[in-house]
Amino acid sequence: MEFRRVLVTGASGCVGRCIVQRCIADGCQVHALDLDGAGLQRIVGSFPDGAVAPFAGGLDDAELLARAAAGVEAVFHAAAKVHSIPRSPREEAEFFKVNVEGTENLLRHVDAANLRAFVLFSTIAVYGAGDGTPLTERSPLRPENAYARSKLECEQRVEAFFAARAIKPGIFRMSLVYGEGERGNFSRMMRSVDAGRFALVGGGRTRKSMIYVGDVAHAALLAARRPAAQGQTFLLSDPEPYSLRQVTEVLARHLGVRPPWIRLPAALLRAGGSVLGGLGRALGFRPPFSRDDVDKLLAGTICDVTQLRTLLGFEPRYGLEEGVRRTVAWYREQQARAREAG
Repeated sequence: MEFRRVLVTGASGCVGRCIVQRCIADGCQVHALDLDGAGLQRIVGSFPDGAVAPFAGGLDDAELLARAAAGVEAVFHAAAKVHSIPRSPREEAEFFKVNVEGTENLLRHVDAANLRAFVLFSTIAVYGAGDGTPLTERSPLRPENAYARSKLECEQRVEAFFAARAIKPGIFRMSLVYGEGERGNFSRMMRSVDAGRFALVGGGRTRKSMIYVGDVAHAALLAARRPAAQGQTFLLSDPEPYSLRQVTEVLARHLGVRPPWIRLPAALLRAGGSVLGGLGRALGFRPPFSRDDVDKLLAGTICDVTQLRTLLGFEPRYGLEEGVRRTVAWYREQQARAREAG
């Protein structure tokens, strides 16, 4: 299927920006929705006039959603609350307000008669902490925090909305995504490696499934265009996991720095993360790392992407080496701009 007009939510984020770029390259007009008005304007300025229609605001703005969804044939729903540790029940509730209620608001304004594809971006966090056993789409669901629970509920609301409709959603449960503009665990790792502060825990043997954002966009377009993807949930990652040591060595090579040499026992780092996390919650600041960060670092999260490859014919176009090279190049460019501005 080809589309004339699409809606991308979370358009100024890491995943959203890349999907906008791919859609425009394929000749689509893009309705770009995001809270970050300045980020939207940068996107608009990056493409020919008329290629991007910006809609600055949140998923709680009914009038904005109605205009953004008007006439679109495909929706790529990447907007979500992520990358924060809730310090109160109120902050936990914010995940559900944005990720669940916000998605329901969006669905109310989608013209199901005109829509031909809906792609939702979720997370492998719905499975809980990994233990090294490869995950599949049928693995038990054990969300352990507000973010994961909200994303699973979001999936369920989307599936319920389309249950009686002709089209069905395609859902991606994404592994660790990295690339230009990513602001989560990978970018923190990159900055630490660059500064010579990154410590390998347990020798860096933990293996993780990952995927470069350019390959996320490639998979998203495949899912939107192929009828076989409708009604399916896919784990999204490169076919093979990478050890933490392998990732940091590739990072160090492209950053032009010494590979991480600090080694720490896992028990010691967990204890330090618990102390720092407690202080952060009590004093209201983001610690350098928390027990949760350490557990994520040590968890072996491995995805079996057989379904992704079989139904979509997906194969990564970039992989770790090229994905890291592009990410580091963007990171260095941002550093140079900051120096010039300062």
